[in-house]
Amino acid sequence: MRDFKVLELPNCLTEDECNHLVQFHKTHQHLVTFNDPAEHYNGRRIPLENIKTYEVRRAIRKAQYVAISNIFASYKDQVFPEQAEIMRWKVGMDQKPHIDKMAGLDGDEVVDVYPETAWAAIVYLNDSYEGGRTFFESCPELPLGYEIKPERGKIVMFEGMEFYHGVTKVRRAERYTIAMWFTRNWKTMSSDLRI
Repeated sequence: MRDFKVLELPNCLTEDECNHLVQFHKTHQHLVTFNDPAEHYNGRRIPLENIKTYEVRRAIRKAQYVAISNIFASYKDQVFPEQAEIMRWKVGMDQKPHIDKMAGLDGDEVVDVYPETAWAAIVYLNDSYEGGRTFFESCPELPLGYEIKPERGKIVMFEGMEFYHGVTKVRRAERYTIAMWFTRNWKTMSSDLRI
């Protein structure tokens, strides 16, 4: 039986850092992607590679290093950053249970792509909404499932390819997060942008 590995750490980012990242997303819509094969992400995400602002990149990198060090300290699992993005969730949005595969194109057809992702992490940048909880479906290792309450600045780390997870419907206000993925293969880690 697999072990359910999840880590929750409050105050990964400060209130000021979180507010700055939310404001950055709101004021930099020209950096939002609109060509994602997974169409439900279009108009919602700003990938790290699109961000050149030092303070924003520094806050995202800080969250990545917090995740990497805590995953290693808790499970002796060495991981490397694979992808990171600031994500907006509009009121009424949710995400059905899934594992962390990606959508890619094979010619004109959208296909599932299974990256070398080992771990995923979410940093909650605000908590002024209702709903928007990260949840894990019930399974033999989690007979009752598991749900995480969003708190501004909290980081949650988990094995995103091992357990089906999703997001409950967002209500009353928009939800902002940093979504990050990590690989065990240093050859597939993301390259950094030179500033």
